[in-house]
Amino acid sequence: MKYVIAILLLFPFLVFGQENKEAEKRSRFSIGGTFSLDYCYRHGVTNDPFLEKYVLSTFNDIDIPKIGFTTGINILFRLSDRSVLQSGILFSQKGWATRTGPFTFMPPAPVPAPIEVYSNNKYEYIDIPFLFKFYFTNRKFKLFISSGIVLNVFARYCDVVDIYYDDGTKDREVYIGDDYVTFNKLTFGANLGIGVDYAISQKFALTLQPTFGYQFNPIADTPIRYYLYSGGIITGVFYKF
Repeated sequence: MKYVIAILLLFPFLVFGQENKEAEKRSRFSIGGTFSLDYCYRHGVTNDPFLEKYVLSTFNDIDIPKIGFTTGINILFRLSDRSVLQSGILFSQKGWATRTGPFTFMPPAPVPAPIEVYSNNKYEYIDIPFLFKFYFTNRKFKLFISSGIVLNVFARYCDVVDIYYDDGTKDREVYIGDDYVTFNKLTFGANLGIGVDYAISQKFALTLQPTFGYQFNPIADTPIRYYLYSGGIITGVFYKF
């Protein structure tokens, strides 16, 4: 899997074209805002056979994907008509959810009785991408691929727990941080995407890009290590200086 990701990351550089002389006359910088809803989950790994069999396997049964998001400001630097460097500063919310229940109680059961618990684990990061974009076309519609790395600066962990009762009511509890886990302050991962830019004028362009990201180091150095990944569709608008 790592070799496949490495090949995909290097592919745009292998097909890097010659600099177009006419492109020298045009502005090289663009700035834009982007937003994406992301399908988020995690990959759990442990070297302990006991934890793998009795703990991780249990979490795998009750943990489910969740919807997160990524948004922020991007800067583009044009190397040629077909190649662009991209960076910026983004805010992202990743993670996964946990659903437990339905519960059964020996009489006398509590009134009202909880029947299900839904936990939304939110891992919030400041993302700094370093991406390379290669354009296959140089027209109004510009098809491109994008690859590179993203630095993830840990900002906050938040767990929102919803408790549902048999009488239709619901309680919500919010926990900020974790007293038992020290999260890694800096992680990094790969980002791959393919998309299209549409020039609506000489200065403005819209972008649409399905993308996938995978963190190479875990959220924390614990006996069970969790690696976050997500996929989404980026939408945005860019302004050319």
